[in-house]
Amino acid sequence: MRKFLFFLLIFPVILKAQEGEFDMSAFEEAGDAKVYVNNKILGLSPTKLLNLSFDYAGENTWETKKGDAFNGNYSTNESVFSSNSGLRLETNYPIISNHKLIVNAYLNYRESNYSARKGGSKRSIGRLFNQNGLRNTALGALIFKPLNEKNFLLFQVEGALNGNYNFGNISPEFSKLKFSAAALYGWKTNDYTNIAVGLTRTYGGGRLLHLPVFMFNKTFNNTWGVEMLLPARAALRRNFSPKSILKLGYELEGQSYHIQSGDIDVNSVFRSQNENDWELRKSEIRPRISWDKSITDFIWFNVQAGAIITYRMDVDREAGASNAWLKNSPGIPFYFRFGIQLVSPLWHSKFLN
Repeated sequence: MRKFLFFLLIFPVILKAQEGEFDMSAFEEAGDAKVYVNNKILGLSPTKLLNLSFDYAGENTWETKKGDAFNGNYSTNESVFSSNSGLRLETNYPIISNHKLIVNAYLNYRESNYSARKGGSKRSIGRLFNQNGLRNTALGALIFKPLNEKNFLLFQVEGALNGNYNFGNISPEFSKLKFSAAALYGWKTNDYTNIAVGLTRTYGGGRLLHLPVFMFNKTFNNTWGVEMLLPARAALRRNFSPKSILKLGYELEGQSYHIQSGDIDVNSVFRSQNENDWELRKSEIRPRISWDKSITDFIWFNVQAGAIITYRMDVDREAGASNAWLKNSPGIPFYFRFGIQLVSPLWHSKFLN
């Protein structure tokens, strides 16, 4: 990790030295050279190589009741969480980068640590998540393949380890890996607009879904633009300067988490004898306002605030099942996030002419 951070810090200096040493106008394309579309859109938010942030949500009340798949009687109970917080690490590292192919690998880690103020009974879901929070570790790759001077392909593949593991008495269960993928076909109409459509296999809705995907990035002028990847996220962008960007929009966060027994008897909480078969299927819509601001050329900070609207928070034995064993109905807490970012030194911050 130290070598990686050193490389990120020294890379802009190397680039600057090269600019003074070489005359780039000497490198001209041959007359018969094939032209390929690139992935740059002017005015777009900077590419983040490393993002370390802290996420905090305020008090929230969960009402737990039986779902359509539950057999027998279940008494509805309530759990009150005084907070939900955790660190987030997002990385994005270029492996291949040339005019014919761009491949970036990423490793992301997220955690949600719940602090229960009420709901400590033996059979309470509040006691379960107060004991061990939720963790998501994802390893994946993003692939940009230009086809000609206008069209391109986008691919994403990811394997994620999700659960209430704590690296102690609860170890990650690798047989429960979740695999996601997406494929899009796109058009770059000019230096300010790209569009793409495709399909995705995703757990963003909490359970396994296959959905259409629509991407639209557009810079209208020096001030306004939009960045969309539906249904995952969308934002209206306000550029105060090349190094100060405000966005208003939403993001969909969702995964299916494998729930294991630790010091808490999972079977007593879920009223069943299917130990280590349980999945918490969680999906949140986060309307938010976000501000990205440069500290130096390649060190930025991000502040965002908004609300968490829970779309799905249920429990079942299958990540893809349409029914639920138990259903949770959380409230709508406010959340806050602060992060430090390292952005690509090759990020194109130029405004329109």
